[in-house]
Parts: sequence; structure tokens; C-alpha cells
Amino acid sequence: MELGTGSWEALISDGVTNPQPSVNFGNDTDFLNQWVLLTAVVDRSTNVFRVYANGSYKGEADITGFGSVSNNGSATIGNHQNNTVDNRFKGIIDEVRVAKFAYDASWIETEYNNQKAPAAFYTVGIEESPGAGC
Repeated sequence: MELGTGSWEALISDGVTNPQPSVNFGNDTDFLNQWVLLTAVVDRSTNVFRVYANGSYKGEADITGFGSVSNNGSATIGNHQNNTVDNRFKGIIDEVRVAKFAYDASWIETEYNNQKAPAAFYTVGIEESPGAGC
């Protein structure tokens, strides 16, 4: 997808289910010329695929009956499974992380805030001297 020309969509595929569960979460103009933290969560305990952009909940899709993502298919980020040029992300993907557990909304919001303004999460005080007897 070329930035500024459409909407953003996150989808997940098990290689079998069609159509794939997906969430549309904004227009390109919402994210144009800025860093975006996209978080997608597959929560098997509630059978929900949730999407967050910049720490804010954007939507979810039901994945009841969805098969395993541990299959022989390739993991694809920034492209739709049909591999057409029209569906490729045309921006820069800086970092990708995969976890074995489903982050909750407050963790996702904190992670975004920590990356957006790390100085808000710590303070540097004056150096302390060890006390007598140390």
C-alpha cells in the first residue's frame, strides 16, 4: 500500500481460513509522515484478534475456529498473502517483535508511551555517596 492512498488493515492467516480475520484501523492520512507503533494480538483464550495503533485500541476480529498459525506458510509482514504489488506496504518497517503471549491493553499503551517519551519513565537524581560502614 502506498502511504496516503487508502486504509490500513491488519490480518492474520492460518493458510486455510478464508476470508482471513482482519481489522481496518485507520486511513493513511491518520499516520502519514509519522512513526507508528502497530500492535496486533492473537488472544486464543478469548478467540479475538485485536489491533492497536500508537497504544490505542482500534478494533478486533473473531477468530473462533481459526486454525494454527504454526504451519508451513511463510510469515509475511507488510504484504498481503496474494503477494501483489498493490498490497505491499511502501513505507519503512523499522522493527518487528513476536511474543508467545497476548499483551493486554494497558501493557500496549505503556509500551507506546515508553517509546514515544522515554524520559517520562525515569528520572536522574544526584549521585549518592555510600554511608559510613559500607
